[in-house]
Amino acid sequence: YWPKIRHEWSGSDITSPEQLKQHITRTLANPPVSGSLWSLSATSYGELAGVKRITDELDQWFGPDSGWAPKCSIINADFIGGTPLISHCQQVNQSKGLRKARG
Repeated sequence: YWPKIRHEWSGSDITSPEQLKQHITRTLANPPVSGSLWSLSATSYGELAGVKRITDELDQWFGPDSGWAPKCSIINADFIGGTPLISHCQQVNQSKGLRKARG
């Protein structure tokens, strides 16, 4: 039913929060075609600890004033419970829908 979803990730098994931010900055400087389904990996991995909890960074990067969330189709992130990230994405999608409805 759904077309294949393109995944944008850092390309590295170990990605610090700063490296992840650089990856997201590069990706969103020229995001995939608007309206297409694509997935942005917003997950940081450490050498020993595995997936890192970066909820503060995600809230800052994809908050209502950042400008990043509207450029995304799907944001893949871990440990989002208890953060406003879902609310931010809902607001962005509602705004996108209203703009589309107005033509």
